[in-house]
Amino acid sequence: MTDPKHTEPVDLLPCPFCGGEPRIAGMAEDYVECTECDATVGLDGNNPEGPIAAWNTRTAAEAASRAREARLRGVAKDALVALPVMIALLRKVGLTSGVEVGEAMLASARAALTKRANK
Repeated sequence: MTDPKHTEPVDLLPCPFCGGEPRIAGMAEDYVECTECDATVGLDGNNPEGPIAAWNTRTAAEAASRAREARLRGVAKDALVALPVMIALLRKVGLTSGVEVGEAMLASARAALTKRANK
């Protein structure tokens, strides 16, 4: 892989969560993201060497925490797809208590994704 800001090759390790292919991203090329699971590492005060160094340097605790976050995002995204279908089916058969539970679950999934997006 080549760093868009430079001509020399940049070695990026595979994604620690899914093994996917990473890429340098952002308008200012200020973060690295996985093309498979959307895990990201950006510039912050904890990695003065930049996002490439941060992507390639991970502790086991960081990797486990980020893997958990990626799994939770995946579950919430799946829920956003499946729950509306389930709610429609419950409405069709007249199970209003199931509709209420499904709507509550859908609201929780949306809230979880919004909360994680704002972190």
